[in-house]
Amino acid sequence: MGAQSISVAGAMERSEAWRVTRAQLYGALFAVGFANGIAERALSAIGESGLIGAFFNTFGVSALIWVAAGGVFWLLRQAGHERARPMDFWLASIACIGFIFPMSAASWLGLAILAAYLVWTSTSGDPMRRAGVLMFGMTIPMLWARLLFASMSNTILSIDAKMVGMVVGTGSSGNTIPFWDGTGVLFLEPACSSLTNVSLALLCGVFFMSIFNRSWSLNVLKAVVAACVATVAINVTRMSAIAFFPTYYDLIHGAVGASAAEWLSIIAVLSIYFRWITPDVAHRA
Repeated sequence: MGAQSISVAGAMERSEAWRVTRAQLYGALFAVGFANGIAERALSAIGESGLIGAFFNTFGVSALIWVAAGGVFWLLRQAGHERARPMDFWLASIACIGFIFPMSAASWLGLAILAAYLVWTSTSGDPMRRAGVLMFGMTIPMLWARLLFASMSNTILSIDAKMVGMVVGTGSSGNTIPFWDGTGVLFLEPACSSLTNVSLALLCGVFFMSIFNRSWSLNVLKAVVAACVATVAINVTRMSAIAFFPTYYDLIHGAVGASAAEWLSIIAVLSIYFRWITPDVAHRA
């Protein structure tokens, strides 16, 4: 009888040990969805630049996306050991349907659904909720900004063109801006849009808020707006420089100009968020 009791107790302990926690389940789902979501870009980058070149180019994905992904895993590791619920597994099944589609957008949509459910079912300040918020933030540049641009590309590019035309002083027509010296026109393509940088600035703000467990406030809102304005200003300045100095088009529009604008944007955004969102803001103020 005693041996039977010990056997039953041992079986129950083993069963308990094999039960999946919510953090483990959502960590695995996020890993699969993230891998599928960036696979197309990563394979394209490897095909164009080789494995080493793609590595140094962060596999065609913004470095901020990789940092945010690390943040999601870090937050999930901080979560408690709450066991996965039946609804979690139902939702996991739905998300996996999106993951198996050969479309990156389907994977990001699946992650957005998982993130929304995590936020809905977790308490304020809980690492699970913060992980869900950051996970959803990653879908801003990888899904929602792309859908917005696909539906309003002409309008978005024309707004960029108007801002550049105002700086150069030559005006704009649609998404074209005459060069300052009248020798030609600058044609804004989708890659020139400020929307991509704005979406990354928003993600960066979500990252700071999630990692440092900050809530929305007037200062946070000001920081997000300032960061978005800064990225737009840097992009408009770069495009304006092309219109002012068309002979240097290859330099400004090429890898050198793109890298300089990217690093300026990163420095500006990080400076703004570090000033207004990190925990010791009140102390520094």
